[in-house]
Amino acid sequence: MDLSNLTLTKIQELVLTKKCKIYDILLAYKNNYELNKDINGYIEFFDDSLEIAKRYDECLKSCELEDLPLIGMLIAVKDNISIQDKSLTCASEILKGYISPYDATVIKRLKDKGAILIGRTNMDEFAMGSTCEFSCYGATLNPLNREYVIGGSSGGSAAVVSAFQAPFSLGSDTGGSVRLPASFSGILGFKPSYGGLSRYGLASYASSFDQIGFFSHSIEDIALILKHTCGSDKMDSTSVDIFDDDFYPLKIESLQGKNLALIKELSEDLMDKNVASSFAKFKLDLLSKGINIKEVSIEEINIVLSIYYAISPVEASSNLARYTGLCYGKRISENLSLNDFYFKHRSNFLSEEVKRRIVLGNYLLSEGYDAKYYAKACEILQNLIIPKFNKLFESCDFIITPTSFVKPFRVGLDFDDPVKMYYSDICTVIANLIGAPAISLPYSKDEEGLSIGMQIIGRNKKDFELLSFSKNVIRELGLNGI
Repeated sequence: MDLSNLTLTKIQELVLTKKCKIYDILLAYKNNYELNKDINGYIEFFDDSLEIAKRYDECLKSCELEDLPLIGMLIAVKDNISIQDKSLTCASEILKGYISPYDATVIKRLKDKGAILIGRTNMDEFAMGSTCEFSCYGATLNPLNREYVIGGSSGGSAAVVSAFQAPFSLGSDTGGSVRLPASFSGILGFKPSYGGLSRYGLASYASSFDQIGFFSHSIEDIALILKHTCGSDKMDSTSVDIFDDDFYPLKIESLQGKNLALIKELSEDLMDKNVASSFAKFKLDLLSKGINIKEVSIEEINIVLSIYYAISPVEASSNLARYTGLCYGKRISENLSLNDFYFKHRSNFLSEEVKRRIVLGNYLLSEGYDAKYYAKACEILQNLIIPKFNKLFESCDFIITPTSFVKPFRVGLDFDDPVKMYYSDICTVIANLIGAPAISLPYSKDEEGLSIGMQIIGRNKKDFELLSFSKNVIRELGLNGI
């Protein structure tokens, strides 16, 4: 049996029936990592995870399980989610040397229920990017074809799951940072409703849109981990309860009669030809299963990227103001004035992409421009875009789009073309703007072996309904991964 090609639910079955040790399963994943380090998915593989695995194996041997429903679950974690006594750098030079003094709420819930955290994964610096090339640790490569980008910003978390270096991983999604790399690497990528997972312990990029998300080969694994990590948290006032026992455990149901919306403005003419043909086939596959697909016009789609990039850099520049070198991270040992101290640290230790968004955010907040851009964008979002989608969901169950209009591009090709990089988020930002859950399903491959994913967006706080529908789409369409 290949121990590095297991779902979490399969791992659970093997360890509870004592057919395998957690230690041996973890060792198989670590060996895969050692053999393929050049993918650069991990920043650090936690050696102490092997000791934790041994300890849990002893608990299983003596039947001292207590309440550990996630015992033996092996999970990799993006480098912007706090793990107590582990490095937290957000893949930035400015935070090198910083050790987190506490666990994020999601991490604490996983640990308390027996999950084992096996490493921290690479990312675009401070989650700013769509390729996972903007990291002080170097670019993460696409395991399906290493000449191509994996997508970002959670590229490392996608790569380790796609390359079977971890069975499951955590990422973060602000405008598609989980779903885009999932699409590019041929795996599942899920973003919960805004607030569905506590953001306490997640290093903030754009607080209005940030959400911890999941990568996996199995929809059942996503539902299992979501069940044990979701729920309100006193440390995060934006957190909400999304658990729905009507849809858990996920049930096998017919797709017949489900109503899906197709947004007219996301025209196939705007897509890469391979993406367009795959999306056309996806629609035909769904129609053949008795699903109703209705084309709707939402003219505001033409401004969603403008809205997103009028709000997110403003919140980013505010959140990143704390990284000065004074409180944590690297420090230059020179006798400098306070202004020079700030200038040197932020100039030397932040990448060009991060600086670009800080400058843009500060410009949008400057006197005379804040009302013209930021405040106006927030007003349009709250009074026009969100109500428009709420109205749409009164007559449809889900929205379908390609995960991205573009396919993975070659490493380095669009490194200096931020507009093209931002454009890759046009389909995914919708869910972040309206706070809805969304998932990317691996659907097809092109002639170069590159993956093309399809996105399903659900109703706000109806995460388990979305997962249940996605399970049945995967089952009926025979989507067994790329």
